[in-house]
This record gives sequence, C-alpha cells and structure tokens, in this order.
Amino acid sequence: MPEHFYVEVIGTIRGFEQTEEIDAVRARAMVDQVHAWPLHRSAVRPIIEAGWDMRHNIRIADAVYVELVRLLDAELVTSDRRLASAPRLGVSVVIPPA
Repeated sequence: MPEHFYVEVIGTIRGFEQTEEIDAVRARAMVDQVHAWPLHRSAVRPIIEAGWDMRHNIRIADAVYVELVRLLDAELVTSDRRLASAPRLGVSVVIPPA
C-alpha cells in the first residue's frame, strides 16, 4: 500500500465519527486496528511522476495506487466504479461484490 493509505483510512474513520455513524470509542478502536494490519508499505515519492502523468484521467491519489499495482504486476481491487471504468489504466481491475 502507498503510505498515504493510512491517512485515507483514518480520515474515513474520522468522517464516520463526525456523522455519528460510530462513536468516539469505536473510532479509537478502529484506528488502533489500523496499526495492526500486516500491510507492506510503499513509498509514494518514487511513483508520483507516473501519478502526475495520469492526472487528466483519474485523481492523483488514485493514480498512485494504479501505478503501484502496475509496478507490482498485481490487480487493482476497488469498489470505486468511476475509477474502475476509467480508460487507459493499464492494469487489471477487480470490483468486489457488494
């Protein structure tokens, strides 16, 4: 995962807390769980140029994921249908069932 993945996840948790979908105790527990996830982190700096090159097609944050997937010869797993249907991604996309 690109390093900023963690910022995105805790930002989402904060959004759930702000809209009162979860309480502060649950939010704190979720943030603590993020620390325990056994993910391989990848630096963003080496892939920002490729991300920048995709700026007219997809969001920069998404482009960093796409480029990392390309470098790892992996599949992009996303529930973001707009991202999944973007042209010229150059990677295989998997949309998990709802």
